[in-house]
Amino acid sequence: MLTSQHTKIKVTPGLSNNKLMDSEKSQKEESMEAWLEVLIGTVLGLVVGAGSTYIFMVRSPKKPPMSYKDFKETFHDSMSDNLIMGTLREMYRGDKPYPRWKDIAKVYLARKADIPPIQSYVLWTLAVKYKKQREVLKVYPACEKTARGVERGVPFSKAEPRN
Repeated sequence: MLTSQHTKIKVTPGLSNNKLMDSEKSQKEESMEAWLEVLIGTVLGLVVGAGSTYIFMVRSPKKPPMSYKDFKETFHDSMSDNLIMGTLREMYRGDKPYPRWKDIAKVYLARKADIPPIQSYVLWTLAVKYKKQREVLKVYPACEKTARGVERGVPFSKAEPRN
């Protein structure tokens, strides 16, 4: 029979239990510290993310698109070149929102009608912005040519004939 004297292992009563308890405590402490770090990191990430989003949105909030009624009154029903060009200028600067493409299509592409050169210019400009040139050219084949003439400085009254 082996005793603690023959194997030269000192067995102190209660010491092995203390080592186990200390290692269990250290594992528990380490896991608690890890969870605490994860929790603090998550909370800080949420605070920084929400704060930066708030700051970004306050400085440059997204504008709602131009309403259908405003678009139709400004571009289709109005024959004032100054109003139309002024509105386009405001859109380029970012002072006024752009209309939705579906509103543009409803006004111009739903039915083929003769449109004056100023409206050809507006239609082509918005088609380029929304990358819908093919759709416009199907209905108004001379639209691009008219718009290019206006961009070169040809007066609206002398631009290409109506589509």
